[in-house]
Amino acid sequence: MSQEDKLLELVSEVAETFDWEDFTENTDVDILESEEMPHLYSDIVRDGAVFRMFILDHISDLDNDIPDLFDVYREFEAEFEDIEQATLVWRSADEDDFWYMRRTDEGDIGLFHSDFSLDEDEDEEEEEEEEKEGNGKKI
Repeated sequence: MSQEDKLLELVSEVAETFDWEDFTENTDVDILESEEMPHLYSDIVRDGAVFRMFILDHISDLDNDIPDLFDVYREFEAEFEDIEQATLVWRSADEDDFWYMRRTDEGDIGLFHSDFSLDEDEDEEEEEEEEKEGNGKKI
């Protein structure tokens, strides 16, 4: 599969993960190149947020890659300073899941994994449902 095809696959997966209801496979996605960005990438603006997605050409070594990716995130965020939320999304070569960076509610740059962060959201929802059910019971 070509890098372009892998990138388009990532875009579709991100759209599904972040519930972009009106985003379809028929939506035109621009694949971009620049001297500042060493990988092919795509920028998608959605509901006051911008997502920059790309594929690393190697298996990510977080100890080595993360400092550089934080720099890439800061530059990306500065480029789109007029947009409320910037999210940097990437997938390492030959991996199924993806990583993403964005500002947390506290203003810090957070690092998230698609599989773990989604499980966490589901766990929180289950806990909230259990609390609601528990509050309605007489002891």
